[in-house]
Order: sequence, then structure tokens, then C-alpha cells
Amino acid sequence: MGATGSEATCYWALDKIFGDVILEKNDSFIDIGCGKGRVLAFIQRKGYSCKITGIELNKDVAEYAQKWASKYDNITILNGNAFELDYNDYSVLFMGRPFETETFYKFIDQLEEKLKRKIRLFYWWDTQSGAYLENRKGWAMIRRDWIYKSHGLYMYHCPQRYTLWEYTPYEE
Repeated sequence: MGATGSEATCYWALDKIFGDVILEKNDSFIDIGCGKGRVLAFIQRKGYSCKITGIELNKDVAEYAQKWASKYDNITILNGNAFELDYNDYSVLFMGRPFETETFYKFIDQLEEKLKRKIRLFYWWDTQSGAYLENRKGWAMIRRDWIYKSHGLYMYHCPQRYTLWEYTPYEE
């Protein structure tokens, strides 16, 4: 999968989002709503040896991602509903705003209800619904920043915000 045009811009933004984050061999990374797998390709290119997974609802798009990802032993592409997955199998979640606001709220509520382990959540384009995680029990903001430009060009004519969260399940 070659990085040209919007993919190259995406990789530049991902470099900023992931910054100095290291994914260890025992980490398991999932991109929720992975589309064609640009984020997965980025993680693979960084040389991380952890388990890398993407889940995509659209069958045709998931098949496209499965084709290029099939040459990597550590990448799995799932075609299915993100609400039906057990996220206890993952330590790092990535969301490039795959849901509208109300659906995001439901997803987070379900995630909190079912998670038994600590996770990190990278949330890109979080300006619409990212505030939902603020002041919620168990959630801690690690980093929040804006992406304004890529290679001197404004990103989609408006800045994009991303946040890195850490969630630690709690008992009531």
C-alpha cells in the first residue's frame, strides 16, 4: 500500500498523533472503523511487532483492507459491527471518529460496562464528541493537541483535534 496524496497527509498527521508513543510486543492495537486500513499500514510501517487489528462494517472496504494486510502475520482485518467485539483483547484503541455523536456515547458506555483491563484510546477528530470523556470516572486525558498543517498546507481547511486517553476500569 503506497502512501501518496491524502494518504501521505494522513501519515504525517499520524506521526503527530502517535508522537513518542511506543507499542510494545505484548500490546494489541485495534482501529475501530478502520476503512481501507491507512492507520494499520502506518502502525505496520513504524515497525511495531504487536498484534494489529482493524474492524470495518462495510464489507467491500474490509475486503480491500484484507487483501493488502494478508501479507503481514500480525495484521487482522475483521468485517463486522464494532459493538459486538470484546475489547478486553486489546490494550490500545484508535478511533478516527467512526461514529456520530449519539452512537459514540453508546459505544463508550458499552466499553466502560464490559472492559476489565486498562486501555489507551487515541481519538482523532474528537471535537464533536470528545468532551464526553472529560470528567468521567476512570478516564484520564494524557495528551490533547491540534493538527493545523501538513507540509505547509492546512488540513481539510480546518484544524483537527486529537486526544490520547487512558481508561482504567473501576468497581462500583
